Amino acid sequence: SPISADEQPYVDMSLQGLTEAQRAKITKYDHFFVIRGYQTYDPRMEETVKAMKMIADWRDKVGADNFLTQKRENSEHFHQLWPESIYGKDKYGHYVLGMQVGKINTDGLCEMDEEEMLALQGQKMTAITQHKIDACESTGNQRYKHTIIVDLKGTGMSLLGGKKRGVIQRVFGVGGDYFPESVWKIYVINTPFVFRAAWAVVRPWIHPVTQAKVNIYGSVKECLKNMEKEGITPDQLPEWCGGTNPGVKVSDVLDAYIAKG
Repeated sequence: SPISADEQPYVDMSLQGLTEAQRAKITKYDHFFVIRGYQTYDPRMEETVKAMKMIADWRDKVGADNFLTQKRENSEHFHQLWPESIYGKDKYGHYVLGMQVGKINTDGLCEMDEEEMLALQGQKMTAITQHKIDACESTGNQRYKHTIIVDLKGTGMSLLGGKKRGVIQRVFGVGGDYFPESVWKIYVINTPFVFRAAWAVVRPWIHPVTQAKVNIYGSVKECLKNMEKEGITPDQLPEWCGGTNPGVKVSDVLDAYIAKG
Protein backbone atom coordinates (compact mmCIF):
# COMPACT_ATOMS: atom_id res chain seq x y z
CA SER A 1 0.00 0.00 0.00
CA PRO A 2 1.15 3.62 -0.52
CA ILE A 3 2.86 5.56 2.25
CA SER A 4 0.11 6.56 4.69
CA ALA A 5 -0.49 9.93 6.31
CA ASP A 6 0.82 8.49 9.58
CA GLU A 7 4.01 7.32 7.85
CA GLN A 8 4.69 10.52 5.91
CA PRO A 9 6.32 12.39 8.84
CA TYR A 10 8.92 9.61 9.06
CA VAL A 11 9.65 9.97 5.36
CA ASP A 12 9.97 13.74 5.66
CA MET A 13 12.15 13.69 8.76
CA SER A 14 14.45 10.94 7.47
CA LEU A 15 15.04 12.85 4.22
CA GLN A 16 15.61 16.11 6.11
CA GLY A 17 18.29 14.36 8.12
CA LEU A 18 20.29 13.50 4.98
CA THR A 19 22.81 15.57 3.11
CA GLU A 20 22.22 16.23 -0.57
CA ALA A 21 24.77 13.53 -1.42
CA GLN A 22 23.06 11.03 0.87
CA ARG A 23 19.60 11.81 -0.55
CA ALA A 24 20.95 11.00 -3.99
CA LYS A 25 21.51 7.42 -2.79
CA ILE A 26 17.91 6.95 -1.62
CA THR A 27 15.05 5.80 -3.88
CA LYS A 28 11.30 6.09 -3.43
CA TYR A 29 11.19 2.39 -2.59
CA ASP A 30 13.43 2.92 0.42
CA HIS A 31 10.53 4.80 1.99
CA PHE A 32 8.60 1.51 2.09
CA PHE A 33 11.54 -0.61 3.20
CA VAL A 34 13.01 1.62 5.89
CA ILE A 35 9.93 3.41 7.26
CA ARG A 36 8.04 0.14 7.67
CA GLY A 37 11.06 -1.91 8.59
CA TYR A 38 11.67 0.30 11.62
CA GLN A 39 8.07 0.77 12.75
CA THR A 40 8.58 -1.38 15.87
CA TYR A 41 11.84 0.29 16.92
CA ASP A 42 11.94 2.70 19.84
CA PRO A 43 12.39 5.62 19.51
CA ARG A 44 11.04 5.03 16.01
CA MET A 45 11.82 8.43 14.50
CA GLU A 46 15.41 8.48 15.72
CA GLU A 47 16.09 4.91 14.62
CA THR A 48 14.47 5.47 11.21
CA VAL A 49 16.57 8.57 10.51
CA LYS A 50 19.70 6.74 11.66
CA ALA A 51 18.94 3.76 9.42
CA MET A 52 18.37 5.92 6.35
CA LYS A 53 21.74 7.63 6.90
CA MET A 54 23.48 4.29 7.44
CA ILE A 55 22.05 2.84 4.21
CA ALA A 56 22.95 5.93 2.18
CA ASP A 57 26.52 5.95 3.50
CA TRP A 58 26.93 2.22 2.87
CA ARG A 59 25.75 2.56 -0.72
CA ASP A 60 28.28 5.32 -1.26
CA LYS A 61 31.08 3.26 0.29
CA VAL A 62 30.49 0.11 -1.79
CA GLY A 63 29.62 1.88 -5.05
CA ALA A 64 26.04 0.63 -5.12
CA ASP A 65 25.20 2.98 -8.00
CA ASN A 66 27.10 0.55 -10.25
CA PHE A 67 25.72 -2.70 -8.81
CA LEU A 68 23.34 -3.31 -11.72
CA THR A 69 25.60 -1.98 -14.46
CA GLN A 70 29.08 -3.31 -13.69
CA LYS A 71 30.32 -6.78 -12.84
CA ARG A 72 32.64 -6.86 -9.86
CA GLU A 73 35.96 -8.65 -10.21
CA ASN A 74 35.18 -11.54 -7.85
CA SER A 75 31.49 -11.89 -8.72
CA GLU A 76 31.60 -15.31 -10.39
CA HIS A 77 33.76 -16.73 -7.61
CA PHE A 78 31.41 -15.44 -4.91
CA HIS A 79 28.28 -16.85 -6.58
CA GLN A 80 29.99 -20.22 -6.96
CA LEU A 81 30.76 -20.22 -3.25
CA TRP A 82 27.25 -19.13 -2.26
CA PRO A 83 24.72 -20.36 -4.88
CA GLU A 84 21.18 -19.10 -4.54
CA SER A 85 18.14 -19.20 -6.83
CA ILE A 86 14.74 -17.59 -7.29
CA TYR A 87 11.86 -20.01 -7.82
CA GLY A 88 8.12 -19.30 -7.96
CA LYS A 89 5.72 -17.22 -5.84
CA ASP A 90 3.25 -17.72 -3.03
CA LYS A 91 -0.44 -16.91 -3.38
CA TYR A 92 0.23 -13.31 -2.35
CA GLY A 93 2.85 -12.76 -5.02
CA HIS A 94 5.99 -12.97 -2.89
CA TYR A 95 8.93 -14.56 -4.70
CA VAL A 96 10.40 -17.75 -3.22
CA LEU A 97 14.18 -17.84 -2.88
CA GLY A 98 16.10 -20.96 -1.97
CA MET A 99 19.55 -21.88 -0.72
CA GLN A 100 21.12 -25.17 0.30
CA VAL A 101 23.53 -24.42 3.12
CA GLY A 102 25.36 -27.70 2.53
CA LYS A 103 26.43 -26.35 -0.87
CA ILE A 104 27.77 -23.06 0.50
CA ASN A 105 31.57 -23.14 0.52
CA THR A 106 32.19 -21.43 3.86
CA ASP A 107 35.92 -22.21 3.74
CA GLY A 108 36.17 -20.35 0.45
CA LEU A 109 34.16 -17.44 1.81
CA CYS A 110 36.47 -17.21 4.81
CA GLU A 111 39.41 -16.77 2.44
CA MET A 112 37.80 -13.82 0.61
CA ASP A 113 38.44 -10.20 1.49
CA GLU A 114 35.56 -9.52 3.88
CA GLU A 115 34.65 -6.05 2.59
CA GLU A 116 34.52 -7.31 -0.99
CA MET A 117 32.50 -10.38 0.02
CA LEU A 118 29.89 -8.23 1.77
CA ALA A 119 29.79 -5.79 -1.16
CA LEU A 120 29.11 -8.74 -3.47
CA GLN A 121 26.29 -9.85 -1.20
CA GLY A 122 24.94 -6.31 -1.39
CA GLN A 123 25.09 -6.48 -5.17
CA LYS A 124 23.19 -9.78 -5.07
CA MET A 125 20.53 -8.32 -2.78
CA THR A 126 20.21 -5.30 -5.06
CA ALA A 127 19.51 -7.58 -8.02
CA ILE A 128 16.88 -9.47 -6.00
CA THR A 129 15.28 -6.21 -4.90
CA GLN A 130 15.17 -4.84 -8.44
CA HIS A 131 13.71 -8.13 -9.68
CA LYS A 132 10.86 -7.72 -7.18
CA ILE A 133 10.36 -4.05 -8.05
CA ASP A 134 10.16 -4.87 -11.76
CA ALA A 135 7.50 -7.49 -11.04
CA CYS A 136 5.54 -5.01 -8.92
CA GLU A 137 5.63 -2.35 -11.61
CA SER A 138 4.57 -4.77 -14.33
CA THR A 139 1.64 -6.21 -12.36
CA GLY A 140 0.68 -3.22 -10.24
CA ASN A 141 0.75 -5.51 -7.22
CA GLN A 142 3.01 -4.20 -4.44
CA ARG A 143 4.95 -7.16 -3.13
CA TYR A 144 8.41 -6.05 -2.07
CA LYS A 145 9.13 -8.94 0.27
CA HIS A 146 10.27 -12.46 -0.52
CA THR A 147 10.20 -15.84 1.18
CA ILE A 148 13.42 -17.76 1.81
CA ILE A 149 13.80 -21.53 2.05
CA VAL A 150 16.98 -22.58 3.83
CA ASP A 151 17.92 -26.26 3.47
CA LEU A 152 20.23 -27.49 6.24
CA LYS A 153 20.64 -30.99 4.82
CA GLY A 154 24.24 -32.12 5.08
CA THR A 155 25.28 -29.45 7.55
CA GLY A 156 27.03 -30.26 10.80
CA MET A 157 28.00 -28.91 14.19
CA SER A 158 30.72 -26.72 12.66
CA LEU A 159 28.08 -24.19 11.59
CA LEU A 160 27.22 -23.50 15.23
CA GLY A 161 30.55 -21.94 16.04
CA GLY A 162 33.79 -20.48 14.79
CA LYS A 163 34.57 -18.79 11.51
CA LYS A 164 31.92 -20.62 9.47
CA ARG A 165 29.04 -19.38 11.57
CA GLY A 166 30.58 -15.93 11.67
CA VAL A 167 30.91 -15.59 7.90
CA ILE A 168 27.32 -16.78 7.31
CA GLN A 169 26.03 -14.34 9.93
CA ARG A 170 27.89 -11.44 8.32
CA VAL A 171 26.59 -12.26 4.85
CA PHE A 172 23.02 -12.55 6.14
CA GLY A 173 23.61 -9.34 8.08
CA VAL A 174 23.89 -7.37 4.85
CA GLY A 175 20.22 -8.08 4.21
CA GLY A 176 19.13 -7.14 7.71
CA ASP A 177 21.16 -3.94 7.88
CA TYR A 178 20.88 -2.52 4.37
CA PHE A 179 17.76 -4.19 2.93
CA PRO A 180 15.20 -3.97 5.76
CA GLU A 181 11.62 -5.17 5.41
CA SER A 182 12.57 -7.46 2.52
CA VAL A 183 11.68 -10.87 4.00
CA TRP A 184 8.14 -12.23 4.30
CA LYS A 185 8.78 -15.73 5.66
CA ILE A 186 11.79 -17.95 6.34
CA TYR A 187 11.40 -21.73 6.14
CA VAL A 188 14.30 -23.77 7.51
CA ILE A 189 14.05 -27.42 6.45
CA ASN A 190 15.93 -30.64 7.20
CA THR A 191 16.91 -29.05 10.49
CA PRO A 192 19.03 -31.28 12.77
CA PHE A 193 17.82 -31.58 16.35
CA VAL A 194 20.78 -29.59 17.67
CA PHE A 195 19.74 -26.59 15.55
CA ARG A 196 16.14 -26.81 16.75
CA ALA A 197 17.38 -26.96 20.34
CA ALA A 198 19.62 -23.94 19.74
CA TRP A 199 16.69 -22.00 18.24
CA ALA A 200 14.56 -22.76 21.29
CA VAL A 201 17.26 -21.18 23.47
CA VAL A 202 17.83 -17.99 21.46
CA ARG A 203 14.23 -17.47 20.30
CA PRO A 204 13.15 -15.47 23.39
CA TRP A 205 15.95 -12.96 22.73
CA ILE A 206 14.92 -12.29 19.14
CA HIS A 207 12.51 -9.51 18.16
CA PRO A 208 8.91 -10.85 18.02
CA VAL A 209 8.50 -9.61 14.44
CA THR A 210 11.50 -11.70 13.37
CA GLN A 211 10.32 -14.68 15.41
CA ALA A 212 7.03 -14.69 13.54
CA LYS A 213 8.81 -14.97 10.20
CA VAL A 214 10.98 -17.99 11.07
CA ASN A 215 9.56 -21.50 10.67
CA ILE A 216 11.82 -24.44 11.52
CA TYR A 217 11.10 -28.01 10.44
CA GLY A 218 12.86 -31.31 10.78
CA SER A 219 11.65 -32.60 7.42
CA VAL A 220 10.50 -31.35 4.02
CA LYS A 221 7.18 -33.20 4.35
CA GLU A 222 6.37 -31.39 7.58
CA CYS A 223 7.22 -28.03 6.00
CA LEU A 224 5.18 -28.60 2.83
CA LYS A 225 1.95 -28.85 4.82
CA ASN A 226 2.49 -25.36 6.22
CA MET A 227 3.70 -23.93 2.91
CA GLU A 228 0.40 -25.00 1.36
CA LYS A 229 -1.38 -22.70 3.82
CA GLU A 230 0.67 -19.80 2.42
CA GLY A 231 -0.29 -20.81 -1.07
CA ILE A 232 3.12 -22.13 -2.05
CA THR A 233 2.36 -25.06 -4.34
CA PRO A 234 4.89 -27.69 -5.55
CA ASP A 235 5.21 -26.04 -8.97
CA GLN A 236 6.62 -22.96 -7.20
CA LEU A 237 9.21 -24.90 -5.19
CA PRO A 238 12.66 -26.38 -5.97
CA GLU A 239 13.07 -30.13 -6.41
CA TRP A 240 15.06 -30.37 -3.16
CA CYS A 241 11.97 -29.05 -1.36
CA GLY A 242 9.48 -31.43 -2.95
CA GLY A 243 8.71 -29.20 -5.93
CA THR A 244 9.18 -29.04 -9.69
CA ASN A 245 10.33 -25.46 -10.29
CA PRO A 246 13.80 -25.30 -11.91
CA GLY A 247 14.36 -21.75 -10.68
CA VAL A 248 16.77 -19.14 -11.99
CA LYS A 249 20.14 -18.44 -10.43
CA VAL A 250 20.41 -15.06 -8.74
CA SER A 251 23.75 -14.65 -10.51
CA ASP A 252 21.93 -14.98 -13.86
CA VAL A 253 19.39 -12.34 -12.79
CA LEU A 254 22.25 -10.03 -11.89
CA ASP A 255 24.10 -10.71 -15.14
CA ALA A 256 20.94 -9.88 -17.10
CA TYR A 257 20.71 -6.47 -15.46
CA ILE A 258 24.39 -5.79 -16.12
CA ALA A 259 23.99 -6.83 -19.76
CA LYS A 260 21.22 -4.22 -20.12
CA GLY A 261 23.56 -1.60 -18.70
